[in-house]
Order: sequence, then structure tokens, then C-alpha cells
Amino acid sequence: MGSLSEKLSINSLRLRAIKKMLNRVNSYQDSMAKLNDSGLQAKTQEFKNRLMAGETLDDLLPEAFAAVREADRRVLGMFPYDVQVMGAIALHGGNIAEMRTGEGKTLTATMPLYLNALTGKGVMLVTTNAYLSRRDGTEMGAVYRWMGLTVALAVPESPSKQLSVPEKRAIYGADIVYTTHSTLGFDYLIQNLADSVDNQFLRGFYYAIVDEVDSVLLDSAQTPLIISGSPRVQSNYYQVANTFVTTLEEEKDYKFNDERTNVWLTSKGITAAETFFGLTNLFDAKHTEIVRHIILALKAHHLYEREEEYIVDNDEIVLLDAISGRVLEGTKLQAGQHQALETKESVEKTPETRAMASVTYQNLFKLFERLSGMTGTGRVADDEFITTYNMPVITIPTNRPIQRIDYPDMIYMSLPEKILASMTFLKKIHASGQPILLVTASVEMSEIYSHLLLKEGIAHSVLNAYNTAKEAEMIAEAGQLGNVTVVTAIAGRGTDIKLGKGVAELGGLAVIGTERMPSKRIDLQMRGRSGRQGDPGMSQFSHHLKTHCLLNGDQHGF
Repeated sequence: MGSLSEKLSINSLRLRAIKKMLNRVNSYQDSMAKLNDSGLQAKTQEFKNRLMAGETLDDLLPEAFAAVREADRRVLGMFPYDVQVMGAIALHGGNIAEMRTGEGKTLTATMPLYLNALTGKGVMLVTTNAYLSRRDGTEMGAVYRWMGLTVALAVPESPSKQLSVPEKRAIYGADIVYTTHSTLGFDYLIQNLADSVDNQFLRGFYYAIVDEVDSVLLDSAQTPLIISGSPRVQSNYYQVANTFVTTLEEEKDYKFNDERTNVWLTSKGITAAETFFGLTNLFDAKHTEIVRHIILALKAHHLYEREEEYIVDNDEIVLLDAISGRVLEGTKLQAGQHQALETKESVEKTPETRAMASVTYQNLFKLFERLSGMTGTGRVADDEFITTYNMPVITIPTNRPIQRIDYPDMIYMSLPEKILASMTFLKKIHASGQPILLVTASVEMSEIYSHLLLKEGIAHSVLNAYNTAKEAEMIAEAGQLGNVTVVTAIAGRGTDIKLGKGVAELGGLAVIGTERMPSKRIDLQMRGRSGRQGDPGMSQFSHHLKTHCLLNGDQHGF
């Protein structure tokens, strides 16, 4: 899809056009600053009137961006930098704005959201988790309201709270809605199942900005959102199939494909099943349900790893997002796989249900008339964005030069050797008082490192799928002098770690990666927690020779 030099040249051309528009926005800066509050607020109705009179959003952009930029200053005490305005221009154009961590994507979004909301068609800011959605919607909502627009949060504070149809209709009727990709997806499915117009609440899909767009539109693109209903008759084969599978031996009775994404019985395993269940032919049509449950049990035991794909919380199986490590609220595996996991973990089985409606994120977001996105790691996936969504990635310059030092990877022969070396490196940095973000790829490894830190007497916090309720508090403290925070990929996006007093002089936040993440983009996201807005910082990753990525020829391309 073009060489690196060609892509850089195209990016430069796009930035040149954006800078011309930036100059037009800046030309209104003084006139907006001279307006009193009521004069600035009156601009919203003026812009709406001009739209009705035939002007376009592109016509209004320079003045409207300048107006909301000044509103940001008066309401939030934050005046968007030129590079943030450049990002906003890219977003309005239906592009993906690649902006580094700490460059202020949240504030950047206020400009295109305000401009597009002037149409009265409704716009959305879609992010990856409820915490970020509520945080950003609450903080930025003050600006929109001050400028005379309505704002709503589609994600309730409590995951257990069910919003009524009138409540949802009021939310989606707002000029600007802050929501998550999963909330929007399930609301879309719920509306599709509505039996009358009275039970519908969404309006048209006009314009959306997707935060962490690569996570949503690429990593989760084919993830199906499913609404289930009408429970199946509960099978009594789960327990016996589970017991049978625990008697089997790898290679002798079952095998995996090379990627370990599928598992099946060998001929000896089939014979073992026929003996165990008292059958003469396992694959006789009348034994279909037994075969199905054996396969479900095999997958539950050998393809779904506890604390990687799921956790057990309050005696329930809770699925984890494979990319972010976050809990997938209200999501269950289909076709009996969830019940097989419940049997494996000896928790109460939930009813097996049938899918009533489903949609993938890719198809959901293609419903929007206009779509744009923000991320810190879009350039490495620009070909995919163009091919799948026709959305170019525009790399926005940083406001200040990046000072973070990214050291070469350290490679060890074995996992124990790597863990020991990581701990030695951590203790050396910790002795200086420099705060540390210790990055792990799974809940299990985060708990192992936590145990080792406790043995060393090093106070620390752990941020993984078990304790996201304390996420804001932990992130707020992660950059303070002497702090050690152990994290999974859950901290890779939307977490802006600010340095405490005296930390910059010590070298800033140290990111120690104990293993590679599932993709290069996640590695880059984790590195990006350090060195925000020109702060000093450092990062170094380590892995051992049995790491999957090395066996496959360093899949990340580092």
C-alpha cells in the first residue's frame, strides 16, 4: 500500500492543507477573546442560523472552532494548542488523527463535536470503557452546555442499572452523547428488537468520533455483540463431559493446531470417549449432543485460560477483552461454551440461551454517515483503515519534542531468568525514587509480580481486571515519587499519567515491559504512558526465547 517514504510524503501534504485551515482558525482568535460571555454564547445560535441559510459546516469551521476554543479557555481553563486544532480539523474531515499520549485528544474532540452538533442531528464520542466515557463526558460537557448545546452520558454509573426507554430516548436526543462502543452496540440491537415505534429511542447515525479507534475498529472489528433470549432446555451432559476431558492426555488423546486456536480428539481419544460413555460409534448421529459437549469441554480446559480469557468473580465467569484486558460486562460465550467454562470452574451454571440479534463493530460503525477517530497508534495500521473504512491516518505533530528514551529489548533464555532480571532492574530503578509502571500481559502474571514485590517489601498497586474500580485513583498516583504500579494492558489506553513533584529530575516515569503484548500497537500504547507532553521518561521491554512472538519470527517487527 505504498512505501514508508510515500506515506510520509502524503502525510506532509495533508498537514499542509490542515495548517492553512489552522491559520484561518487563528485569525478569529482575537475577535473571539474580545467577546463577553453572552456574546460568545450567542455564536451558537448564529452558527445554526447560518447553516439554515445555506452555509456549510466547512464554511463555519474556522469561526466555530475559534469560538469553542475560547469557550474551552473560559470554562475549563485550557486553551487548545495549535496541534490540537490541527487534530480537530483532521477529525472533522473524516480522518483518523494520530496524536501521542498526553497531547490532549479529549480537548481536541470538543471542536469537531461542537461544529457537527450545530446540525441538530446528534453526534457521539465513542470510547472503549465506561470510566473514560463518564470522565470525559462530565468534564467536557460543561463547555457544550455553556455554549448552549445539550449533552448526555449513555453509560450509567452502575453497570447493574437498566435505563428505561424514555431515559434512553432523552439521552440519544441530546446534541452530543458520550458513550462506549459496547453500550451503543447493545442499544442498537435492543432497538432492532423493539416491537413498536414507542419502544425505539435512537435517532440517525450522523457523526461520531471513536476514541482509541484502532482498538474498536480493528482489534474488535469482528467481535459480535449478541442479545440472547428464550433459554434452551438445560443439558445434563456438561458435568460428565467435563469429567471425561480431565482424564485425557495431550498428544495421546487430543491435539492442537499450530496456533493453538483449535483442539480435537485423536483416534485414541475417540476410543477413550466410546469406552467412557459406553458407545460403539461416537459419531453416530444419535450421539451428536455428546460430541458437542466433549468439544465444548475440551475448549474450556485447553483454549480458555483463566486470568487470560476470563476471571472468576463472585462465583461467576467474567470474560476479558483479549486486547485491553478489561472486563466485558454482560457478555457471555455462546452455543454452550460459557456453561462448559462454568462447569470447569465449578460455579453455578447459567441457562444456555439462543441468539436473538447480533452485530459486529465493523458493521455497526459503518452505519454512520460521517466517522472519524483518534488514537496514539494509528500509523502502523493505516493500510487497514484505508482498505476497510476508507479513513486515512493523519499523524499530528506533538506540541513539544518527545524526550522519552526507548531502550532496546532484553532477551533471556527462560521465563524464570526473565522474571529475575526484571525484578533486579525494577529494584535498581526503584532505589532512585523514579516511579515505575510494570507492564504484564495477563492477570496471572500481574499477580505473580505482585507476590514477588511483596516478598521484596516493595509497596505497590496492581491494576488488572479484578480491581478496575480503583483505576482512576491508581493512575492519579502512578507518576508520584517512588510509586510502583503493576498493570495489564488495561492501562494501555486513555490513561494519562502525570508526573509528581521532583520526578522529572529523576528521569520521569519508567515503563518496564515484562513481556510483549498481542500486537505492536499495544506495545506502543504501553510505552506511550511515559513521556507525555515533552516529559522525560524511559521504557524497556524484555522477553524470553520461548515467547510466542519470537517463535514466530518476531511478529511485531521490532
